[in-house]
Amino acid sequence: MLIDTAKSADQRHPADDDIGFCESLGFRLVQPGETMALMARFNQRPNQAVMDVGIDILLHDGGFLAARHVNAMEGPDAALEIQGATLSLEGDIWRLNYDGPAHALDSSRNANDHEFWHKSRLERLIIELEFHPAGDPVQSDAQPGSLAAVVAARGEVWVSGDQYLVEVPALRDRTWGTASIPKARRRVDACFADGRAFALERLWTSEGPHLSGWLRLDGETREIMSGRIETEPETDHPYPKALALSLVDSARQRHRLTAEVLHTAPLVGSTNNIKYLSCQSLAMFSWEDHQGHGFAEYLHCLDDEGQPLIPIDV
Repeated sequence: MLIDTAKSADQRHPADDDIGFCESLGFRLVQPGETMALMARFNQRPNQAVMDVGIDILLHDGGFLAARHVNAMEGPDAALEIQGATLSLEGDIWRLNYDGPAHALDSSRNANDHEFWHKSRLERLIIELEFHPAGDPVQSDAQPGSLAAVVAARGEVWVSGDQYLVEVPALRDRTWGTASIPKARRRVDACFADGRAFALERLWTSEGPHLSGWLRLDGETREIMSGRIETEPETDHPYPKALALSLVDSARQRHRLTAEVLHTAPLVGSTNNIKYLSCQSLAMFSWEDHQGHGFAEYLHCLDDEGQPLIPIDV
């Protein structure tokens, strides 16, 4: 059930006693045409006195840029200023600014190879973006430690000498609390020019699979009550190639969406001795006669042989 506390919850939260407590603010947008997709996330970990930022950009030619920075967090009310990256809220407008280096790869497909990162060139990345409210925050009782909102992104992004003017619908989110890495996660979201938007997440934890999400249609936000993600994987990799979503919303209306993956950045990592693969994919979506762009994030925890614990096509 969507709950009406999202507005009051859309503020910084006091940390509990868990050392792993984290408050995270994320922004995701796609500028069509000369396609440029941006994903930015600011994390604050007050019990560890540290905060960090990650900015990823997928380009229309398959190029990929990544900027990662870490700063000490001086107190629970520290400003989000992390080595050239700042995130601020003025009234109800979020401002994201960055002027600094980013590691650049000619192909996002090489993002899982440390050798390519070692040899990657540095590009100057400049981001000057504003995110204006385009709908009330959405919060579900299935995920009380998170909320999301549709926003209108405006501004510009410079990758070396290439300018990308931004004026598109986008998504932002806020999460807080302590979360362990799931066995698998599928997170799919997109915005459409007519105001439609949706976000769907399926998790596999020790307690089994969980699904949650919402959609925005004709100015109304509805909870996704049930849904299925059908994934066509690539032949030789556990990366999504195409998707089909079957959703039922809280008004009992059925929706069928399809998506074609345009580019994927496979990012590898480990935490608490758990190895994982996170596929960050840019996709073009179709919802009835409407076209939109968005993201498909597939997180795989890996077994000892480097294979996903949960098959991608489940």
